[in-house]
Amino acid sequence: MNNSNGTWWVKRILSASSLSDLRESMVWIVQRMGFRYFVFRGRYPHLLSDGHEIRLDNCPAGWLDCRSEQGFAAAPDPMHHSAIQEATPLLWRDWVSHYPDYFARARKLGLVTGVTHPVHGPTEDRSSISFIKGVGGIQAER
Repeated sequence: MNNSNGTWWVKRILSASSLSDLRESMVWIVQRMGFRYFVFRGRYPHLLSDGHEIRLDNCPAGWLDCRSEQGFAAAPDPMHHSAIQEATPLLWRDWVSHYPDYFARARKLGLVTGVTHPVHGPTEDRSSISFIKGVGGIQAER
């Protein structure tokens, strides 16, 4: 892995030939960046006629189940929903007080702290990617 030119991760993403390959590449990249989990959510109206969302993640299997049981799966993910309306990254620590139940359940499954980045494309594409750590504290936040 050559970190000096900053393109190592782009090459890894571009080499993916399927969504499964892309997910595995993202797992590899995210872990090398010092995170444990990631969640990518994207909606591409010009590519998907039915408006479905693409979701890639490596979160614990229980996270989606927990979200469903608590009614979060039907509601918009608060971090994704907030990110697509913003231009700058959202640090989870700044949002815990807004969604205490959501983050308490996330922590129970090992999703302790993270950052969610908005990703805006040229044709109204609205996506987000979250990078998540399994530990908290000042050192993890840095």
